Amino acid sequence: MIHVDRRNDTVLMPIFGVPVPFHISMIKNASQSVEGEYTFLRVNFEHPGASVIRKEKQDTQFTNPLLKFIKEM
Repeated sequence: MIHVDRRNDTVLMPIFGVPVPFHISMIKNASQSVEGEYTFLRVNFEHPGASVIRKEKQDTQFTNPLLKFIKEM
């Protein structure tokens, strides 16, 4: 289950059963598709090397090149 924490501007998504917080500024976009009985939610994140970063997010700095980033989920 995905939970939105409006007070802290975060989205909690389970990874291997553990809720992991993602700040909303790191979410690029999300899309939902329905196929029969199933609903799929795809979330794309901002990441280093993205070819297009929106103007208001250009001040986001990825300072450590050794860090691991999630591109999509």
